[in-house]
Amino acid sequence: MHVSSKNIEKAYELLNIARKSGFKHSGIFLINDKRVMVEIVGNEKIETIVSKNRKLLVSKEYFYNLVKEANEKFKNVRKRIDIFYKNTFILLYNNINYRNNHLLFHYLFLKIHINSNCM
Repeated sequence: MHVSSKNIEKAYELLNIARKSGFKHSGIFLINDKRVMVEIVGNEKIETIVSKNRKLLVSKEYFYNLVKEANEKFKNVRKRIDIFYKNTFILLYNNINYRNNHLLFHYLFLKIHINSNCM
């Protein structure tokens, strides 16, 4: 996931949230005069060859176990993404004057909630 920030201070805040949410391999990878880009990366991956020339090279049982393992990893990533959204929401909430920005606060909450449910 890539998140653009307006300055290096906000980028570090996002990076800290990402790492606290379990994305330990995240970092800042682009800095220019317009933005700072934060890359949020997990460590889950599965690399294996299962087919070649449209022929399955592994047993069906192994393939199904591989899919099951991949789905479990996806669930774990999804949980961390939800934690990241919630932690980002807390950061936004703490930086918004709630009484003066009531509608903005609710807009951000709905946007974060909807995005986390659509993945």
